[in-house]
Amino acid sequence: VQPALPFWLATTRDPETFEQAGKMGAGVLTAMLRLTLPELQERITVYRKAREAAGFDPDTGEVTLMLHTFVGPDMDYVRQQVTSPLRDYLRSHMLHTQNVSAGSVRTGGENTLNKKDEEALLDFAFERYFNEASLLGTPESCLSRVKQFAEAGVTEIGCLVDFGIAPEATLESIKQIAALKQLSGKVLAGT
Repeated sequence: VQPALPFWLATTRDPETFEQAGKMGAGVLTAMLRLTLPELQERITVYRKAREAAGFDPDTGEVTLMLHTFVGPDMDYVRQQVTSPLRDYLRSHMLHTQNVSAGSVRTGGENTLNKKDEEALLDFAFERYFNEASLLGTPESCLSRVKQFAEAGVTEIGCLVDFGIAPEATLESIKQIAALKQLSGKVLAGT
């Protein structure tokens, strides 16, 4: 039995929410949506300082980073498995964001992206996620990202595996995620 139930505040860009989580003694649940690694690190610093100012141990608060995750035996296999599902996921997110920012569902008009621009934006977003803002790769290739996120102050990674990859491939990937976790534990224990 725990004396208090741990809880997290979900946020991405808003430094004030990171600060509020720190003041409350909550953990932070965040993602790399529209955030760079330096921006994430800045927000985690705000969180740690707010925890300390509120009388909490600044080092004990959990910072959970949600990352799209698919770990496989080689990069060609991973790219083959994730390209279409992740692009579809990003397209859906992009359309949702456009609709929310417009205040209603858009059905066309001057502010709507044409197909060529949409594809270019999806190409950019996919490459960013694939190369910087996810755990997509082999256990060894993902290890450097795990280290970068840990150095930025992330204490836990939430692996998002539900972005449209076939169930069989996802289940196989979970074995590779376990290998990454083991490898990460060995490397991060030494840092």
